[in-house]
Amino acid sequence: MSKLSELAAEFAELTKVIDSRSADTKAAKAERAKVETQLYEEMCDEGCQNYKVTDGPNLYRRIDKFYGPAKGVTKEELMDELAAHPQTMLLVKRDFNIGSLRSTLNEIEAHGDEIPPELAAKLSLFEKYRIGHRS
Repeated sequence: MSKLSELAAEFAELTKVIDSRSADTKAAKAERAKVETQLYEEMCDEGCQNYKVTDGPNLYRRIDKFYGPAKGVTKEELMDELAAHPQTMLLVKRDFNIGSLRSTLNEIEAHGDEIPPELAAKLSLFEKYRIGHRS
């Protein structure tokens, strides 16, 4: 067998291993998402903000916020509204990054300010309740 054939066969075998691990990872993530929902609800029911797993990570409740155009509002309308406000005008390019929008709006709220009502009317807010972890 030539060196080319050996390398090609090894590459193909490694690709199969990566693909099978990817499928395993996808299945584990789907199962973890189900458990996460149940764990979050149980932590709420118990009034527990944090939980330390014996010989494991410290788990805590958190809320991730995601912003985007409100129902019936186009991305262009939202961009026009963002451009009109000093707190968000630096974000606006014709194609803004939704992660930057999220960071800016979270920063506004962290400082105790409210999102201007004209802008809030153009936004939708989706909160995803999750479990974070630290080693």
